[in-house]
Amino acid sequence: MKRTLVLVSVSVGVIAVILASLVLGKQVQAMAANNGVSPTPPGMKKYLVFMAHNVVQSPDPLSFQRDIMKRTPTQIAAEKAKAEKFFLDAFGLDFSHAQVVSGTDTIDNAMLFPTLMDDSDNYRAYVVSGEAVPAGGWVVHDGGWAAMLTKDSVLHGTYGGEKGMPTAAGEAVTYGEYKIDVPNKAPIVIQYESTMPMAGTDPMGMLADCVIHNAQWGTGRELGAVGMAMEGPGMTTNTVRMVLTFDNDMPMDGQHAGMPAMPPMEMENMSKPANTH
Repeated sequence: MKRTLVLVSVSVGVIAVILASLVLGKQVQAMAANNGVSPTPPGMKKYLVFMAHNVVQSPDPLSFQRDIMKRTPTQIAAEKAKAEKFFLDAFGLDFSHAQVVSGTDTIDNAMLFPTLMDDSDNYRAYVVSGEAVPAGGWVVHDGGWAAMLTKDSVLHGTYGGEKGMPTAAGEAVTYGEYKIDVPNKAPIVIQYESTMPMAGTDPMGMLADCVIHNAQWGTGRELGAVGMAMEGPGMTTNTVRMVLTFDNDMPMDGQHAGMPAMPPMEMENMSKPANTH
């Protein structure tokens, strides 16, 4: 029987993200009307808004590592190792002895697979503070790795702690990068790491909450709403709305790796599934 999660706090969070992005986005657009440059809101180093529509994931997600990031097989293996270490440290998911089933790394309660959203997916950055982004936006390449639970589990690591956090099958955590194509400039690269599992089985969508890092702007936070049907290595996404902020009081370069995933104390009420019908 399919298990549906109703996360009231997450729903409120999604609404808050959407409203905040709309209000702040209109304010930025109004302020930038004269010169086309989006100003950086007070208290922030950088502010970005991403959107996508009718996204279908590429059948070759490793092309992000190979073709977009220009990594060699050895470098790709090193990036995958970083993802595996993150999933182990943050959520207690150990893929060090995973079996390969139909090309996918599989353990008792989860699977690990590469992800990709590229320029064919209509994923764009429409606001980048300090830049004059055209109406058509700048292409956002999005790739990395995701770990999806294949059965109900208790997650540990910095997220669940020693006590653990009950998490439903179908929820996922991610580790990856954005590469934004900027005309006549170097691309913008932003790393992201899930702070908590995302309920990918909810037909109403899910809340994405990530710690983000950029070499120039330091550590920040990403919140967004994603309408997604996640079915392992292949997935179809209907809509994506992401707001990224780098605040002045966040750690600078080199300190983001020590930031833990959201601990159980903050997540206790959000992780309880409601009764299903």
